[in-house]
Amino acid sequence: MERDPAMADTQDSLDQSLRTLRIDPERKRRAARRRAPWLKYGVAALLVAASVVPTAFGLGWIYLAAALSGGAWFLLKCRSLLERPGRETARASFRASLLQLCAVLLGAMLDVALR
Repeated sequence: MERDPAMADTQDSLDQSLRTLRIDPERKRRAARRRAPWLKYGVAALLVAASVVPTAFGLGWIYLAAALSGGAWFLLKCRSLLERPGRETARASFRASLLQLCAVLLGAMLDVALR
């Protein structure tokens, strides 16, 4: 039984298209490593913006100052992670997130206590 030449060309074309669509796993990992710091920075910016929202619901200037200063430090460290991705800058960014959390919580406690 012979193959139809037109079908063979179609099959070869389909095989070539599928080979082109395959994603190299290493390429995928490299792309993820490039996107990860930007994603972390975006999430950090949203977190800092969300930490300012309680001022609209009654917390005062003490809380606002604590949230903005902790958030600014956190964003600065996340920015350094964008510029120099690596283990040490990632660790510094994590520590800054903990500092931002402490600043927000202490700011809220102080703001309520000093009313």
